[in-house]
Amino acid sequence: MTDALHSGDSFYRMLFENAGDAIFVHNENMILAVNKKACEMLGYTEDELLAMRPNEVDAPEQRMCMPEHTAKLKNRKPITFETLHQKKDGTRFFVEVTANLITLNGEPAVISICRDNTIREYYDKLLRDTTIEWQNTFDAINGAVFLLSPKHKILRCNKASYILFNNFKQGEILGKYCCEVVHGTSNPIPECPLTLMKKTKKRETAVLKSGECWLEVTADPVLDEDNNVSAVVHVVSDITERKRAEEALQDAMDFSQLLLNTSPAFIVAIGFDGKTIMMNKSMLSTLGYAEEEIRGLDYVQTFVPEENREMLNGVFQEIIRNGKAVVVENLIVGKSGQRLLVEWNGRPGVNTKKGIPFFVGVGTDITESKRIRL
Repeated sequence: MTDALHSGDSFYRMLFENAGDAIFVHNENMILAVNKKACEMLGYTEDELLAMRPNEVDAPEQRMCMPEHTAKLKNRKPITFETLHQKKDGTRFFVEVTANLITLNGEPAVISICRDNTIREYYDKLLRDTTIEWQNTFDAINGAVFLLSPKHKILRCNKASYILFNNFKQGEILGKYCCEVVHGTSNPIPECPLTLMKKTKKRETAVLKSGECWLEVTADPVLDEDNNVSAVVHVVSDITERKRAEEALQDAMDFSQLLLNTSPAFIVAIGFDGKTIMMNKSMLSTLGYAEEEIRGLDYVQTFVPEENREMLNGVFQEIIRNGKAVVVENLIVGKSGQRLLVEWNGRPGVNTKKGIPFFVGVGTDITESKRIRL
């Protein structure tokens, strides 16, 4: 039977020998013919393979599958399956087998074409691992992340989407319009950044009130080669706590500003470079300056008479060295030349937004009380 294969038409024999995949012709009990690629792939000589049973090229745990494949072939239809082959040196590798039932010299036989799938299996695994890693990263994001179609239907979303919008069960968000999920409406709200993004084709952001919650919403377009929006990355973050903290801070700042501007005490802020940053209304009014006039002026040179300057500069250096409050008396000079004696409580401060250090002084005008005591 093997001789019959070798003596076949030379054209078909050339195709058989030069095929890029391994080819086996066999029945249930023996291998009848193999091509060069089969020998190269498995590391056997042709004679060695012809002396083997067909399932002996399989990894041991795969050999029991041969009867199942043979049974399927009796339907006279080709079958394709993946399996593990084992080389002569014991190395295993993935193959994709396409098998077909043929008749050879009046006897049934099988022709199996085997393609080495090692590279494909490697890249398939790499793709699976990358997909899992990407999904894990996607799900680790705290904000709700949606991938939208150009018409704003949700194609994909992360786990945080179901946590943030907990009226939806797992899987129920997909296929819905984002306005249904985020706002509970059938149409986009007027402030929706997606509407503006369609026009600008660039990132748009909005802060929106939704019930009792504050949401920060961003929309980033995914553009195709014709610069059309093919998808949208839509991120929704719950910033309610941050917004409440900002409101509380603003209330505190407003209250502090009220106290600052209604206090009869003198309050001044001076940078470590000696430049005047601010004065409260009481001090500005007493010295005869407008707020915009004093910013950036050298405090000591402008508001302190010469006989007190050296002493006050020494106080500033002490505050810088020790970082502690000090109490000091010194004269200050108004715009019209009037001189006042002020008792100061001075301490260091830091601009919380910019991290810039400065001196802050809270003073009481003791000019009259000092004169009375004297």
